[in-house]
Amino acid sequence: MRPENLPALTSLRFLAAGAIVAFHLGKQFDLYRAGILANGVSFFFVLSGFILAYNYRDLPDGTGRYLVSRFARIWPIHLVTFLLACLALAPSGDVLSAIANLLLLQAWFPHSAYVLSYNSVSWSISVEAFFYILLPLLLVASRLGLIVAGIASASFLAAWLVGQSGLFDAATQRHFSLHFPPMRLAEFAFGVLVARWFAGGRAGHRILSGTAAEIGSLLVVVAWLLLLREAAASLRASGNVALFSWLAICAGFPAFGLLICVFANGAGVLSRLLSLRPFVLLGEISFVTYMWHQLVLHFIRRQGYVEEFGTGAVLTLGLVAVYGGSYLLWRFIEVPARRIILANVRFWPAAGERCWRLMPDACSSGAMKTG
Repeated sequence: MRPENLPALTSLRFLAAGAIVAFHLGKQFDLYRAGILANGVSFFFVLSGFILAYNYRDLPDGTGRYLVSRFARIWPIHLVTFLLACLALAPSGDVLSAIANLLLLQAWFPHSAYVLSYNSVSWSISVEAFFYILLPLLLVASRLGLIVAGIASASFLAAWLVGQSGLFDAATQRHFSLHFPPMRLAEFAFGVLVARWFAGGRAGHRILSGTAAEIGSLLVVVAWLLLLREAAASLRASGNVALFSWLAICAGFPAFGLLICVFANGAGVLSRLLSLRPFVLLGEISFVTYMWHQLVLHFIRRQGYVEEFGTGAVLTLGLVAVYGGSYLLWRFIEVPARRIILANVRFWPAAGERCWRLMPDACSSGAMKTG
């Protein structure tokens, strides 16, 4: 029987968001190099496809209310963090990049002046907006497996061609592979495919269940990501930054799909532990954590607090600010804003209410990335 509640997946978002926070922490303060943590991006894209496909099975009959629910889920926090970036950080960006940000179009311009302007991490919801528009087509595709394979192959080839052409500098190559929306579509589409398998019982309890399967899936993810980085290493030295970036950051989706399937069953000790309310709550605020954390880290660095008070004390307080602020923004801005928007749209109900009931934060999974 298809489970009606997937709390362990919400909690996994907390862990993936924590990996991204840790990645940016090490990068911004020169503490360590742990590029593998950036793969939390790919996890969220796959999970986004899985959860949206799982909850919006009848989407073609309610596309309008689905799109409104997407807007209500991501745009209020996007607007607030955009304004906070403008007020607190004096970010790079002109009027055109500001308009692109507010319209969630910044990821379509493979240049730092657009894609990483203002609240830099918001490039990911620009990519998500593209996914949201394509979801109705993916849900009705009859040969989705072949489509996913085709998208992945096309992305690999495009990255190789861009890297080999010699026409683009390293930064542009990286932006193309990591931030250009079509280059990330394979991850989201694979999540939709896995949801179809899972809902149809082809990845059910007897095949993927128990604590051993959960531990095994985690080990597969780590091994797969390390293998990809090892395989991609020579490409960076050769100057093909585009293909290196795609392989190292974007190609982990098969392992992530396995992990999501295993934990969705909720049959092992780890998934039951993740189903505890504190972890679920941290998962529910994880979108805000992603959108908010980079602002906190940038502010700390620009103020020079580390030099004045010491790394340990400042970063401890910074993490308190990240997670405490995430909860407050979630509780007093994200949730009320979403409810106000949905309550004032005539054609809401059915699918959106089911999504809210099954998994309070399901309508978001996936908006976090490496920025």
